[in-house]
Amino acid sequence: MAADAFKAALQIPGLLQNILGEGTLSASFVPVYSQLLDDEDEKSDPGALAGVVLAVLASVTGLIVFIGIIAARPITRVLLPVLPDATYELTVDLVRVMWAGLGFIVLSAWCLGVLNAHRKFFLSFAAPVIWNAAQVILACIAWINGWNDIDIAKSAAWGVLIGGFLQFIIQLPSVIKIAPTIRLNFRTYLGPAREVFRRFSPAVMGRGVIQLSAFFDLFLAGFLATGAIAGLSIAQILYLLPIGIFAMSVVSADLPELS
Repeated sequence: MAADAFKAALQIPGLLQNILGEGTLSASFVPVYSQLLDDEDEKSDPGALAGVVLAVLASVTGLIVFIGIIAARPITRVLLPVLPDATYELTVDLVRVMWAGLGFIVLSAWCLGVLNAHRKFFLSFAAPVIWNAAQVILACIAWINGWNDIDIAKSAAWGVLIGGFLQFIIQLPSVIKIAPTIRLNFRTYLGPAREVFRRFSPAVMGRGVIQLSAFFDLFLAGFLATGAIAGLSIAQILYLLPIGIFAMSVVSADLPELS
């Protein structure tokens, strides 16, 4: 039950990560930012564009995280209506903790976009290891101390929050080093910024379709025995492994050059 609640809870704020995070930013921000970096025109200001995207992204993400924490109960009921009562209550508690962690993951996707555009690939894709490690370490500490399954799940949820913050903060010094001209601003009237946001909508729609499919999977798993949601989530990680290792690597390395 605790494993089901943890996997279900991770899926809900994961909606924020998947819609506003890596895939969407790669499709909308990286091509435009890469073009500005390679543009020899002195009027080009990639730092200003990166600052606009960060400011807007942080504002939208912060608002969604706030609403997600406050309205965790009704959101969970709408998205996962067939959870058993005990699983539902634990899922709500875990969702409230995880929202902020996934918010930091979205901001770390901005770091990934900047680093990739500057042809720096290792740190941005190694950083998520910290996010996973934080969950494993806190869960293991809880297990060693003899905590029950529910408390272990809650401990791992705090790992999602702490790991998300660490994943973002570990990339930030490298971003500042390679792009020192970045400054937060809301100059959305800039031509490159308008181009990024113009590309953003279709990218969000495409990612949204994937998320609907993922929630439908969880909806069906909710009709099965306890543990089905956790089992399905683990199976998805395994069968998506080749895509994560090979396809995403090729796409990420190619995108700045093609742009």
